[in-house]
Amino acid sequence: MTVLLVTGAQASGKSTVGRLVAGRASRGVFLDGDTFWQAVVSGRADMTGDPTPEALEQLHLRYRALGRAAAVYAAAGFRTVVADNVYGDDLRVLRDAVAPLRLLTVALTPAPEAVVARERGRGSGAYAAWSGSGAELLDAVRTFDTWVRATPADLFHDSTGEAPEQTAAAVHAWALRAR
Repeated sequence: MTVLLVTGAQASGKSTVGRLVAGRASRGVFLDGDTFWQAVVSGRADMTGDPTPEALEQLHLRYRALGRAAAVYAAAGFRTVVADNVYGDDLRVLRDAVAPLRLLTVALTPAPEAVVARERGRGSGAYAAWSGSGAELLDAVRTFDTWVRATPADLFHDSTGEAPEQTAAAVHAWALRAR
């Protein structure tokens, strides 16, 4: 049994692609890390360019909750796909949470310029904490792109120019081979 993580920068298509991949299974589950982030309704400490110890603890709590929930569904026989911003060595927190199940990780790596266009189109303000004080949105996206590429993922997929359905088909096909 495996859990598939789709990671990438904000506006890279993680949630959209993850949901589409899960939907390709006869029994599929999709869990979005944002659900676990939003579960904290008071006392939340969000990540910033200079995170507090509490923000880091809450981030890891979110990864553990996401991983444990995913493990429950996967153990029940569901093809389980999760999406979240998991970068670098923090991947081990999620990996430990799904153990003893296997975690397959795909990192979406569209060109930073494509991510900027998507972010502007959706207007979410996801990069506000990283693009203040004179920094441009593209600079913030490039920072995240560096973090994504430093993540020990099993697959890096450049989805620049692809429709979400195309990316989901490619990720689904890869995941079937990798299992």
